[in-house]
Amino acid sequence: PKNDANYEGLAEWIKNQREANKARRIRVNREKKLNSIGFIWNSKETISEWDVMFDRLQRYKQTYGDCLVPKNYVRDRALGAW
Repeated sequence: PKNDANYEGLAEWIKNQREANKARRIRVNREKKLNSIGFIWNSKETISEWDVMFDRLQRYKQTYGDCLVPKNYVRDRALGAW
């Protein structure tokens, strides 16, 4: 969050990590740590709609034990249509 005092300076630090990685100046152990938490190296990279729906399907399966989402699933109509 841009205006949250708890994250002051984080955006600049992230930018520096991306620049160091692009210039091949980042330490391997740091790169591995960032990769382990799903760090996005390309700021233009986004999560696809398919991935979002897949995550919702995984949660459905955890709850109901299958992937047989009814088309008229009231809790998540988009998942039912997907």
